[in-house]
Amino acid sequence: MDIIKASASDQDVSSNSINIKQFLKFFIPSMIGLIVFVFPIPYVDGKFVSYSDGFTIPIAVLKDYIQGYMSDFLPLLVVISIMITVIGSLYTKIMKPAWILNNQFLNNLLNVKISWLILRMLGAFFVVVTYFKFGFEAIYSDSIGGLLLYELMPILFIVFFLAGLLLPLLLDFGLLEFVGVLCTKIMRPLFGLPGRSSVDCLASWLGDGTIGVLLTDKQLQSGFYTKREAAVIATSFSAVSVTFCLVVISQVKLESYFINMIGVVALCGIVCALIVPKLFPLSKIEDTYITKNDEVDCEAIPEGKTLFNYGLHKAVQKADKSPSFLTFLNDGLKNILDMWIGILPIVMAIGTLGLIVAEKT
Repeated sequence: MDIIKASASDQDVSSNSINIKQFLKFFIPSMIGLIVFVFPIPYVDGKFVSYSDGFTIPIAVLKDYIQGYMSDFLPLLVVISIMITVIGSLYTKIMKPAWILNNQFLNNLLNVKISWLILRMLGAFFVVVTYFKFGFEAIYSDSIGGLLLYELMPILFIVFFLAGLLLPLLLDFGLLEFVGVLCTKIMRPLFGLPGRSSVDCLASWLGDGTIGVLLTDKQLQSGFYTKREAAVIATSFSAVSVTFCLVVISQVKLESYFINMIGVVALCGIVCALIVPKLFPLSKIEDTYITKNDEVDCEAIPEGKTLFNYGLHKAVQKADKSPSFLTFLNDGLKNILDMWIGILPIVMAIGTLGLIVAEKT
């Protein structure tokens, strides 16, 4: 790799040479992120198996271990998290404390619109009724509130914790910049999306749709995706994962047709991703950024540079600005709070209402 030179002298990463230290600062965290979120391992039901018997990703294994040790406490933690969210939101709306309003992070979390506040309050009501089993059985029954609080919400609680803490490995060390340049000539002509969206697609397809959506949201909030691009990625590429397909086909005892099923799902997914974004409502979403970002990818390859050469330099430039370990942890904790506070009450509210309609009408 003639582009990398082991020079100890200070060099600007925009030059034609990259030293080993600069390369490793990009490569090591990015590879750890890929392994955690994307790399499939043959692990099913708590044991290693052959790939023909199924596979998952390391973050899902971590989730299973945590869930196994904390299963008795997770519903209560979900209840506490949602109640803190609602109390904090009401306190902010009513009292308007300066220490929250003047803090951009806390203000974005707690000072929400009335519609979101109502949904948070509704989610809190549903989760309390379900946990203490009082009032309306239509809410706390095992097929409605019980299903959400004891089956879905604990999984989301753990996934949000792990993903929030570890997502900076994918976001902050140049992986998206590197892959974005390499895949621009595929993603932009075919789907009208930036090259970096291929990582979202891969994380969703091999890993979990939830991870892909979280990654997409972070890129939207950071100003790397427009509103339309984020909506297209989340709806067209994060609908289902290979692991979930395996779960579904195992339930109907048709594992021998798994390859056929995956082939059909992949083909249909690609066709839909080509067509659906051109239809309403995706076609009407504004193709604008919600955050100004001077680092938005330039998709034109400079003259004299190859895709790999330019992609590597963009990646190293990003890694060179990567946060310190303490900042990395701080950003991860903010991600976790953002997802716990912003998503859990809404899932409980809308999920309960949806299940009531499905089960009782």
